[in-house]
Order: sequence, then structure tokens, then C-alpha cells
Amino acid sequence: MQYNKYNYETYNLHTIKSDKFKSCHIEINFRDNITKESYLKSLFLSSLIQLCTKKYPRRMDLRKRSEELYQTSLFASSYKMGASLLFMVGCDFINPTYIKDAHYLENVLCFFLDAVFEPNIVENGFDKDAFELVKNDILSEMDTACESPMSLASKNVVNLINGDNPLKFMLSNYDKSEVESITKEDIYSYYKEVIEHYTADIIVFGDLDFDFIKDYLSKNVAINTIKNHKISLYTDIKKPKKPLFVKEPSKFMQSTLLLGYSLENLTEKEKIYVCHVFDYIFCNGAFKSKLFANLREKNSLCYGVSSLYLKFNKLYVIKVSLAKENVSKAIKVIKNSLNDMKKGLFEDEFIIETKKALTNYLKSSEDAMSSYINNCYLKEIDNFPSVNERIKSINLVTKEDIQNFAKKLKELVIYVLEDGVKDEAN
Repeated sequence: MQYNKYNYETYNLHTIKSDKFKSCHIEINFRDNITKESYLKSLFLSSLIQLCTKKYPRRMDLRKRSEELYQTSLFASSYKMGASLLFMVGCDFINPTYIKDAHYLENVLCFFLDAVFEPNIVENGFDKDAFELVKNDILSEMDTACESPMSLASKNVVNLINGDNPLKFMLSNYDKSEVESITKEDIYSYYKEVIEHYTADIIVFGDLDFDFIKDYLSKNVAINTIKNHKISLYTDIKKPKKPLFVKEPSKFMQSTLLLGYSLENLTEKEKIYVCHVFDYIFCNGAFKSKLFANLREKNSLCYGVSSLYLKFNKLYVIKVSLAKENVSKAIKVIKNSLNDMKKGLFEDEFIIETKKALTNYLKSSEDAMSSYINNCYLKEIDNFPSVNERIKSINLVTKEDIQNFAKKLKELVIYVLEDGVKDEAN
């Protein structure tokens, strides 16, 4: 694999030459500081980009062209990364080596760039039919956003956080009136803001003629503005004077327990390496993890337990599904288990097993093209290390490192969504 980066005035180009896969990939990532308004509009835009273009104004037209290009797939997404909003348009296609068409690569690049830079704009707004379809899909998704107890509990927990934290930017936290008030002209204005204001990185992966690609992109990428404003990654949590304990009723048939911890003043080693070793031993190491053993195997207190490390939000969250009569005891067991981690009361043998498991996982990730692409982009925006660097550093994590990481977990909130309350309609 050979990686190169080319810095142009208005965008960066990253090329990854590899013959490991029969397919190839191109994507463009736009990034800026997130706002509540921009996140909602990005959901509209990511759907609209995939529906039609100026050249292919109907979904059927776009699909037909995709088939003509040997099932070349076009997709788009928007997602939060800490304090940043990422808007991505991507395209997967067959290695041109296998296609008997001298113009195949050029046609794929044209198809991709048309989607990015030639959307179906009619009278200063996105196509009305496509726009209404997307709006209705978003409104429908809002109706089902909190149908599971874990989804509702997660929403309620982030709403306990003070301030306008990006964690609160989730579809279930918007009013339908906010969605209904958005117009096709609004999304076109937002699209132009993305092109003109967001930073842009193009990533191309595969066994390709990169000289041709560089030349083609330099002539056809319609980004003309230079961006040098600061884009933040990390968010700050306004911590309460003392940890919160909140219990709320629900109509669900099981309870949900969430424990949120802040992670302040982590070293780079702790953010990237120690966190995963700790998490595997404490919670996510399947049957051997401390929480699984203590909550489920020894005490039969829960149906399931998992955790979530939010690096850019400086948070660690434990999620438990259980019956309401077990909540108090489960909280006590979790706190005692964390204290054990702080004291080093876990087997050295499990540290060795954890490192082997994480090493195997990282090695297996190299079987997926997406892993190389994601690593490339994370390296660009956060100086993220390579797979080999991570494997080496994970194997240097000590028991003392794990204990010190555990001591940095500071309790923010304990939230319980209780089962057993009947729907008022009954």
C-alpha cells in the first residue's frame, strides 16, 4: 500500500494505492463546526444527494446510470464527530482493470463529481418532488426515533447536560415544526455553504492510475474558496456540582440504566490506547469482562450490559438493560467493579488476553477497505496512528496505566428509565 497526500489551495487529495481489493473507492469529506441548524440540514442534504442530479433528475435515471457503470454505487452521509459536522459523498466502483472500457474510470469520476457539484436545482432550490420525499422520510423517522428504551434513555441523558452540547443534536430532539419549516431553497443555500465554507478532503483508494485521477480532479473539482478557519473536535461538558441521579417512568417492559462518566485530562496514550484495554477488561470483553461477570453471571441482575467510549466528547457511558427491582443493586455492583479496576483487582492474564484480542481485531480490520479510508481521514483531522502503531502501543499498556485511567472516570449522571408504567391510552 502506498499513501500520498497532495495539498491544493482549496482541498486536500489523499491517494491510497493498493491492489488488495477488486473494488475501488472515492469520497469527499466536508467538515466544519457543528450547529443544531447545520446538523438538521445536513440530514436533508445527504439524502437528496443520493436521489438525483442535474444530469439524472429522477431516482430511476440515477439507478440506470449506476447499472451502466457496472453497479457503481453512490452514497452520502452526515454525522457528528465531537464538535465537528462531517458531510460525506462516496462512490464504490470496480477496479478498471476488469472493465473493457477505456473511458470507464473517467465516466465513474464524472458520475461521482456530478452528484457532488451538479445537484438537481430548479428555481434556486432542490427539486420539489425529491425534497418533499426526503422531508416526509425525516418526519417519519422522528416518529420512531425513541421506540426502544435505550434510544429514549440516551436522549433523556444527553438532555440533562447543560449548554448547547452537540450530543443533543439528534433527530428526536428536534420539533417537527423545525423540520416542516425548512424549504428546498434553505437546503440549496446550505449546500452552497458546504461547498464554499467547509474544508474538503478527497480520498481515493484502489489500484488506479493516480496521475490521471489527479489531473481529472484538478480540472473538475468545483471548489474555489480557500478555508483556514479553526474547526474544533473536542466538546466540553458542563459538569454539575454533584453527580445527578434521575429516575423516570416509561411504558416499556424493561428498565434501562445509564451511568455517564466524564474523562478529563487524558493523555494521548490514554485517549487512543489505554481506553480500549480498560474498556475490554471492564465491560466490552464479552463473557470475561468484569461487568458481565459481576452483573449477569454472579448476580443475574441484567439482560445485557455494554459501554460506549466517546473520545471527542470526553465521556464514558455504561448501558444496562434490566428489571426495575434490580436497579439499586446493579448500581452498587457497577461502582464496586470500577473501584476494583482502580485498585488493580483484575487478573494479569486477562490483560494479556485483552491485548491479543485487540491485536487480532485490528489486524482483521485490514480486511476491510473502509478501515484504510477511515484511518486516512482520522490521520488528517486528529493525527490518528496507523494500525501497526496502535498494535505496538496497545501491547505496551501496563496494569498501572489501566488503574490510572479508571481513576479518571468521574461520575456525572445515573439515569434510570423504569419499566412497568402502562400507556395512558389503556
